[in-house]
Amino acid sequence: MKISFQLLLFAWTALPAVAQQGFKYKASLQRVDSSKFYRIVLQPALTAKCQPDLADIRLIDESGKIVPYLTGRSLPVQGQITYLQLPEISNVILNDSLPSYVAENASGMHINQLWIKLRNTAANRTVNLQGSDDLKQWFAIKEHVILQGTSRDNGTSEELIEFPVSTYRYFKIQVDGSKRIPVKILQTGIYLNHQTPSEYTQIPVARFTNEQKANTTLINIIFRESYRINKLHLKFSGAKYFHRRIQLYSIKGERKEWLMDSLVSSAGNGELYLDTKSSKLQLAILNEDNPHLTLQMAEAYELKQSLIAYLENQHHYELYFGNDKAQSPRFDLNSFTDSIGSKLPVVNHSEITQVAHSKDKSPSAFLPAWILWITGGMALLLLLVITLKMTREISKTEK
Repeated sequence: MKISFQLLLFAWTALPAVAQQGFKYKASLQRVDSSKFYRIVLQPALTAKCQPDLADIRLIDESGKIVPYLTGRSLPVQGQITYLQLPEISNVILNDSLPSYVAENASGMHINQLWIKLRNTAANRTVNLQGSDDLKQWFAIKEHVILQGTSRDNGTSEELIEFPVSTYRYFKIQVDGSKRIPVKILQTGIYLNHQTPSEYTQIPVARFTNEQKANTTLINIIFRESYRINKLHLKFSGAKYFHRRIQLYSIKGERKEWLMDSLVSSAGNGELYLDTKSSKLQLAILNEDNPHLTLQMAEAYELKQSLIAYLENQHHYELYFGNDKAQSPRFDLNSFTDSIGSKLPVVNHSEITQVAHSKDKSPSAFLPAWILWITGGMALLLLLVITLKMTREISKTEK
């Protein structure tokens, strides 16, 4: 019985190490002071050592158990809705006898609806909506819009007017019915839906080279590692005004992989958006009969990557990664993304270290994986046999 227990204990300590086999790198997480969901920020130096889809990342606690997680992109994108009041133009002289309210769209936004705040009334009125860019010529947008009589405890009510998209600088709400008492319009405005902008982390560019060939400029952008690249910010010289076709490639050994055909222009912001994992990019600028362009500055960025996981107070966690054969894990947590808030406390990881399999004192350092799996299977079978034997002995004792 003693030997069986030792074998069982050996298998139990060996099994967690199996989960870590094949991973070349690891990084520890900072300890947390409360148990809840956290956002684990992944630095470019870490994602550079992972598969392109991050399938080989494992989050493991101090006992060797895998902790479920979500990728940051798995959470639903939540927008923020804000109300923007359009200022009233009250000192304008209008050549009409109907009571009107004029609001200004100073930034020229594309507007297809207006919210009108009214003083409470039980009267029904119709309004005409007109647009102008100079406060002199007015053009019809929508006519005979019925305002429903409403009443609220705060003394105001809101009415919505929907119409085709307009960019007029001024909107005039004209209350129809010259022989009827007007309703009091307090203000107008629109609701804006702000989507969360993408966040990027800058990637260090090792160097870049310019090579002029006939009517083409060949530019090589070289990185120290195979980083995940999502945005390039480029600055050129050689012509004050330019509008050139480009071709972008990823160089992997002797193989050239096409990424995109696009344009660079002096009127643009110099940014190219892509999705690749590479240590070398090649940009071909087709100059045609124009002066050659020369790259003066190159910056590269990666979309911020993160994991979402439930971390427990004072537990120790490590990230294992760098396994070309690993497949994406499947966790039940993926079915509960709507239950996790978007504003989560952030946890960072430490410096990356190599997993020293050969120096590891655990059983995985000196035993092949297949032996560990067989040992684990034997231990489970032995446990089943012992359980059945003990059950029979207890039954005999009771009889």
